[in-house]
Amino acid sequence: MTEAACCTNVMNSRIRALVKAIHSTPMQFVLYLSGGASQAVAWLLSVPGAASTVLETVLPYSQMSIIQLLGKIPDKFCSQHTAEEMALLAYNRALKLSSPDFICQQGHLTEFQYQH
Repeated sequence: MTEAACCTNVMNSRIRALVKAIHSTPMQFVLYLSGGASQAVAWLLSVPGAASTVLETVLPYSQMSIIQLLGKIPDKFCSQHTAEEMALLAYNRALKLSSPDFICQQGHLTEFQYQH
């Protein structure tokens, strides 16, 4: 096995363990993601248990898609403020879609945080 393949397998097992841990919580969520973070959807949906936690995913990628999601033209499309606005919209959507006995939580992850 090459070093690259070994590192990929270790990374995949770590990601799988993290996703399993997410699916084992009593939390349900809606994800609004853009750009490179879209890989997270594939990870979340590829591990059993996703139907219990993932309520909906939306990947607004074009500027027009983000404008329609936000209901306005943001000052910057890629910014902390826009990420916070998308997180609030996702949280409110989760409140509408979730079961009464499940927990919904608001959060956001910027590209900078995701890479570091």
